[in-house]
Amino acid sequence: MPGIKTPKTVKENFYFKFSNAESYKDLTIKKNQFTKDLINLYNNNTWNLKGKAEALDEKTRIEHNNNFNSCLNCVYLLDYIKHPKHYNIY
Repeated sequence: MPGIKTPKTVKENFYFKFSNAESYKDLTIKKNQFTKDLINLYNNNTWNLKGKAEALDEKTRIEHNNNFNSCLNCVYLLDYIKHPKHYNIY
């Protein structure tokens, strides 16, 4: 993760890369009941997560002319295409 002394363009590239679902090559958004439940929970909850994400998106567009909002870009829905192998370590 970029530090305080990291140049602005490097930080923007880092956040832009990891806030877009298309940047994750080994992950995809699966269409199943779990995904539907996550979307429903994100849209309808007592904390108003969707509203807060949209307000943050508006603020970053005004202040930085960029969109680094991973919630609005559905990064939270990503899952492995193939499940990784499990190893028993004893």
